[in-house]
Amino acid sequence: MKKNIVKISLLALLVSFSSCTQDEELAMLDAGGNTVLKDTKISRLDTDSDIKIGVILKAGVSVSKLEIFYNTAASGAIVLGTKIGEATVSGDLATLSSSKLIADPNFVSNQSTDKGTIALAFVTTYSDGSMTTNPYSLTVARGIDWKILDDDGLSVTNATSGTTNIKYLDNTTGVNVLRYAVYKKYANTVVDNVTVQWKKNKAGTYSVGVATFPITKGEIDLGNLNYSSYGLAVNDTLYYKISVKSGTQTDYIQTAIAINTQKFGASASAEITDALTANKFSFATGLNYDDADEDTEAEVEFTSPYGLSKTGTTSITFVKSNSTDYDTADLFSAEVDFLAGTAGTSLTNLAQDDLIIYKIVRGDVTSYGIIKVGDLSSSTLNGTTTKTFTFEYKEGTILRA
Repeated sequence: MKKNIVKISLLALLVSFSSCTQDEELAMLDAGGNTVLKDTKISRLDTDSDIKIGVILKAGVSVSKLEIFYNTAASGAIVLGTKIGEATVSGDLATLSSSKLIADPNFVSNQSTDKGTIALAFVTTYSDGSMTTNPYSLTVARGIDWKILDDDGLSVTNATSGTTNIKYLDNTTGVNVLRYAVYKKYANTVVDNVTVQWKKNKAGTYSVGVATFPITKGEIDLGNLNYSSYGLAVNDTLYYKISVKSGTQTDYIQTAIAINTQKFGASASAEITDALTANKFSFATGLNYDDADEDTEAEVEFTSPYGLSKTGTTSITFVKSNSTDYDTADLFSAEVDFLAGTAGTSLTNLAQDDLIIYKIVRGDVTSYGIIKVGDLSSSTLNGTTTKTFTFEYKEGTILRA
C-alpha cells in the first residue's frame, strides 16, 4: 500500500509539470533537462514551417539528440511508432519542419472536419547520458474559418456562418453578413488567394469563383445580394463556398442559406362603428378615434353601410379580393393581388369573410395590409341605430432596393 501511495504522489507531480517554474521542472526529473512542444496548433496551410519546441536544461547539460516519433498509443503509456525526424536544437529552442508531417492524413486538403490532432512522442537524449520521453498532441486546424460577432461586437470563430435564412429581396445591410478569416500559424506561409463560389439549390453547380477577396479576412453582406443575377426566388437555397489556397494546399468552408418570403406582421383584432365616438381607426396604432378629433392619427373611418374609407390626408387605397387567403398570403402575393384589382379610397357593402388588401404610404414607407371582415351587427338605443363590424388585420413592408 505504501508503494502505491508513493507512485500516486510521483504521478501527481508529473501531471502538474506544466504549471511549474523551470527550476521546479528540472528538480522533478532525474534527467538533464526536458523538451516541451510550444506550437500546439498549426494550420493545414503550414506545410513548410518550423514548429517550435522549448528546451529546458540543467547547468552544464546540452541536448545530444531530439527525436520525434508518432505516438501510436490509444491511451496510457507511450508507444513509439514511425520516426518522423530529428529536431534542430539551438540553445533553449528546437524546431521541427512541418514538411516532415504533411504525409499525415490531417494535412489532406479540403476536409469536412475543422481540425484534427497528431499524437507525438519526443525522445530526447542529453549530454549527461540521461533521456526523457514525452507525449504531445499537435492540432492541425482548417486554414479558413467562419467568424461571427459576439455580444460585445468582437469577431469570434464559429462552427457555422451564423446565417441560415434571409428574406427575399431584403436589401437591409449590416445584418446578414458572412464573415471569414484565414488561419495560418506562421508568417512564412504564403496565402495565394481566397475564392468565393455560389450555387442555387443543392443540385446546382458551383460557379467558377471570384478570387478578388481579401486573403486575411473578409465579409459578404447579403443585403447587397443581386437576386436577379443569381436567379433566386422564394424557397430557393443559396450555397456559398469560400476556399483558401496556399501552394498545393486548399481548404474551404461552405454554408446554405434559405431564401424565405417576406411575411406580414402579427395579426390583430379590432372593430369599427358608425358611432361618432369611435368611428375612426388607425392600423398603425390599433386604436379607435372620435370623429370630432381632427388632429388624431386616424387613417380610416366607418362608411355606411358597413364599409371603410380614407380619412383626412391619409394615403391609403383598398382592393377587395376574391383570390387572397388571409392565413397563407405573404407580402408578395398580397401585392400581386392588389395590383391586379382596381384600387379605390373607399369600400362599402362589406360582408362577413370579405378580404380587403390595402396599400398605405406613411412618410416615405409603403406598406401593404390585409383585412378579413368578421361579424356585422347593429343595435338600437333610444331610437338611434348603431352599426358595427369586427375585423382582423395584419400589415408589413416589403424590403427591397
